[in-house]
Amino acid sequence: TTEVFTILDGGNVGIGTNSPAYKIDARVSTSASIVAGLNLDASGNSNGDGSAINFSRASNVLSSVAKISAVKAEVSNNETDLVFSNFAAGSLTEKMRIVGASGNVGIGTASPSHTVHVVSSGNGEIKAERTSGAAILTQAQSALGKFGTTSNHNLQFMANNTGHLTITTAGNVGIGTTSP
Repeated sequence: TTEVFTILDGGNVGIGTNSPAYKIDARVSTSASIVAGLNLDASGNSNGDGSAINFSRASNVLSSVAKISAVKAEVSNNETDLVFSNFAAGSLTEKMRIVGASGNVGIGTASPSHTVHVVSSGNGEIKAERTSGAAILTQAQSALGKFGTTSNHNLQFMANNTGHLTITTAGNVGIGTTSP
């Protein structure tokens, strides 16, 4: 017979392996490219029901410090959102959501209306940065929208993958030239 469940002296638990390397080590032997090694199933069938993986501190195992949840968003259409939460300001707070129906990602909002939607009580910001290169920041302030580089690099606007407007770090603007 083949062992399917192993508990080592150190407390590691193996499912499908007799030499678990982690506290819970589940292995499935198959030729399939994607295998469900863990299944969490909630019996509820209402909007807001779901399953979650909770992360806790050793000092208080009943208090979550982070959680990843699969939440039923629309039962009639079998839509499920993926929700990421962490402990901040005294409570477990949703930080990011991927909407099952649209694939939209919300950071700071549970109902993103665009592919990536960032909401903040302070400045809402999206930053793209290349290691040892330019950094571009899009920022929504209370009365102003800002876009530009936060590094010592020129900013260029493109159309059809060709630069047409360049703003240098000195503030010079060139249309149809990359070195105004």
